[in-house]
Amino acid sequence: MGAAGFRASASPVDDPDYVVVVYNGGGVWVRESDPALVRPLLDWLRQQDWCGPVFTRDGLEGTLRQAELCADHPRAADVVLALAHDGGNNQWGRAGLSADNAPYPEHGGCHGGLSRYELENFIAMGGSAFRAGAVTEAPAGNVDLQPTVLGVGIDHAIDGQVLAEALAGGAADGAAKEVRLTSSNGTGLRTYLDAVDYGGTRYLNRAWTE
Repeated sequence: MGAAGFRASASPVDDPDYVVVVYNGGGVWVRESDPALVRPLLDWLRQQDWCGPVFTRDGLEGTLRQAELCADHPRAADVVLALAHDGGNNQWGRAGLSADNAPYPEHGGCHGGLSRYELENFIAMGGSAFRAGAVTEAPAGNVDLQPTVLGVGIDHAIDGQVLAEALAGGAADGAAKEVRLTSSNGTGLRTYLDAVDYGGTRYLNRAWTE
């Protein structure tokens, strides 16, 4: 960013216009959230092949809204992004390579990006409350663990849902509605987001650029 003419730093101590914290995914905090500073940054990011999906609070051109990513809290960056990824294999034949800017040694771990290889996982549960030996393909996420442990009939203000499909005597898998969102830009990299709506909760599958 510095070479491109942006006054950017990894720390606000340097009094920059942009504070940048991006490992596999992260964001850019812009001085006073000034649109005159945000827009040229977005124009530049859309031209960078290392840049993956980009999100802003209002879904500015070339981005999707941070709310679609559940990243619209007050302390969130003005520009949230993940670095580019692809389906290539690493040296052990595992698919899902991603660019990164993390300060960790080789094979070290950090918060992931938005590829399906990082977002598609599984949950294993055991005990008398759960169906023995059963496998369900119903969408689920970390947000569902607390309500499932607390049980059916909890306060509906809680995030997530009870994973009834995994419980003994629970419901069969229901129908999930697929969702695809696309940014509105006509030039440069476009941001895409795939998700599913299930049981009143949205689950992210992947986000990418083309």
